[in-house]
Amino acid sequence: MAFTLDDFFIRYSYKDENKQCFNGFDITDVLYLKRQDRLMIKISNDCILPFMAYKDLNDYFNDILNHSFELYFKTKNEDISLSDLTRYIKYYSTLNNDAFRSALPIIENGKICLIYDDIKHYDLDKDEFPLLITYFHNIGYHDEVEFKVNEKKEAVPKEIKVTISNKPVEKKEEPKKVFKRSSKPADYMSLKIDDLHDDMDHVVIVGTIFKVDTVTTKTNKTIQTLYIKDIDNACIAKIFESARFDADALSKNREGAKAKFYGDYRFDKFSNDHVFFPDVIEFVEDNDDDLVDNEEEKRIELHAHTNKSEMDGVCEAEEIVEAAFNMGHEAVAITDHYVTQAFPRAQKQANACLKKHPERDFKVLYGCEFSMVDERLNIVYNKTDDRIQDLEYVVFDLETTGLSSKFDSIIEFGAVLMSRGMIVDRKDFFVKPHTKLSSFISNLTNIKESDLANARMFAECKNEILDFVKGRVLVAHNASFDYGFLNEELKRIGEKPLDNIVIDTLDLARSMFPNRRSYRLGHIAKIYNVEYNEEVAHRADYDAEVLAHVFNLMLKDAKNAHIDTISQLADFQDGKAFYKKIAYHTNVLVKNKQGLKDLFRLVSIAHTKTLAVFSKTGGAEVAAEPRIFRSELNSHRENLLVGSGCLNGEIFELAQTRSQDQLEEAMKFYDYIEVQPLENYRHLVEYRESYDMERLKMVVSNIINTAIKLGKIVV
Repeated sequence: MAFTLDDFFIRYSYKDENKQCFNGFDITDVLYLKRQDRLMIKISNDCILPFMAYKDLNDYFNDILNHSFELYFKTKNEDISLSDLTRYIKYYSTLNNDAFRSALPIIENGKICLIYDDIKHYDLDKDEFPLLITYFHNIGYHDEVEFKVNEKKEAVPKEIKVTISNKPVEKKEEPKKVFKRSSKPADYMSLKIDDLHDDMDHVVIVGTIFKVDTVTTKTNKTIQTLYIKDIDNACIAKIFESARFDADALSKNREGAKAKFYGDYRFDKFSNDHVFFPDVIEFVEDNDDDLVDNEEEKRIELHAHTNKSEMDGVCEAEEIVEAAFNMGHEAVAITDHYVTQAFPRAQKQANACLKKHPERDFKVLYGCEFSMVDERLNIVYNKTDDRIQDLEYVVFDLETTGLSSKFDSIIEFGAVLMSRGMIVDRKDFFVKPHTKLSSFISNLTNIKESDLANARMFAECKNEILDFVKGRVLVAHNASFDYGFLNEELKRIGEKPLDNIVIDTLDLARSMFPNRRSYRLGHIAKIYNVEYNEEVAHRADYDAEVLAHVFNLMLKDAKNAHIDTISQLADFQDGKAFYKKIAYHTNVLVKNKQGLKDLFRLVSIAHTKTLAVFSKTGGAEVAAEPRIFRSELNSHRENLLVGSGCLNGEIFELAQTRSQDQLEEAMKFYDYIEVQPLENYRHLVEYRESYDMERLKMVVSNIINTAIKLGKIVV
């Protein structure tokens, strides 16, 4: 059995804070139970794993073991949350014929307790009690487990004697009033909306009503649907007009009202979903949702999108302005994607706020988030007027431990030498990296740690590479990556970077085939009927060989188009080349009234002159994105402030994948550098298997330090 915690974290994209539940994790023993033909894997850990971590671990062992098994945990801390307890029992129930479906799990005095509403369901599950206790032992809970029946019976009347007029008279005591459960809050278990699952009775949630829908039936009765949220989740509640909820009571359910909702959560066939059915609604004061900024020095939001930003904003301009004003901020910037329609409404709201509080200083900052793009494709680097047919070409490819030339390493160099259209030499070898090989890269490239065990370090390989490429044109598919990575490795060991002519077949393909949706090597090979086997692709030697054949056919097409020199090849593109360029987000703020006019002018240009139009496959439908040339933005920037934008901006991209020199050179273009909270980048950690929170912190820290070094304002 091969198991590493790092590979497990990578496969399931565990965040740093979730990794903490594996503190002290160790496989202490693996036993073979011969009679059961089953493995018992004994594990020690500091705490009981959250259910999803336990489930992921089970799934992982299922994948790497070709045998039935059982996990047995020994834990130092046996605390378990109610939500995890509920999920563990549900999982057990699913595997064991719906046992314990009728039990309500609670944690009472730190111990697990299952409560039944009646003795019937208690008796049905009784034989399973020892098995469930064993199951809890296996997950690391070894304390007592209690099973109770919640019997609610009316008090039996007692006969007592009361003396009236000196004569004893027998009288029965009046029975205690039996309250409906809806009038006894103690009967309900308090839960967050996020903890609601399947059918649950006797629960109370606290939330804010954010939408109310009302329907009148044919019998003139009202059905009210409430949309309720708390800080983590939302649910739907449904109320039918009745003696308990008359018209007056229903009218109190308004948007923005906060309340405790006592009732049941169960499946509603009409809605085809689980719905909360309240017994009682108890309104409470709502102070939790107020936005508060308690800092003495208030922040100013310089990057706010309203609902005028397509698919990237939900708030009205008025809401954003009012929120900033109420928090005591001095200003707020409205920077919608590509458009400026929210400006009048934002200013109107600011005027209204100042009218109520004329003593305050507050203003709206006007801006826009553009998609900035360079005009030309980078088909050739270090171009000359040499004739294409007179040169020798090294077509090469690299395999690396990741996408960052700053943090990652080359693990394979593959190249072929072409002269007069013929392959005359080859080169391929592994390189020992300075970082660990992740399972994601290993699966992608089929390169294993064992392949690299006897490989040379890059410093030992560099002479072999330099001798092979000396005086020759370098050719790569996405040369900005491969050429940049190679140069960064050279600089890392104190060598000068290469200054060869470089041809990027990716941008050359974009120019030659402007209507293609994909420009991956396999897709371009298919155009030229060059065989490309996905099963053996993503190895440097194979990709270099395929690319050599593709490049040879590209040069023939270029020759037919009367392209004879390297300079002509670099210019082999039309005015729509920018359609295929990567567009980077950049924020632009106005300094003054002239800047506002310039901003409007740039927005107009982006929607007309430099509108990138993309035809959709198989029809006349089109998609379009307003773009602005870097040169156009630069020519209008006197009364504007140009910011580096969000994680889709050029600066963040360069900081995470390219060299420090490239980052510093690009940063010179901007007036201020934008850094967002780490949460805004979290999806990079969750969805990229070669990325973790530590890497993210290093990237963001480097942006800040580089900006300070260059004297740039960081916001």
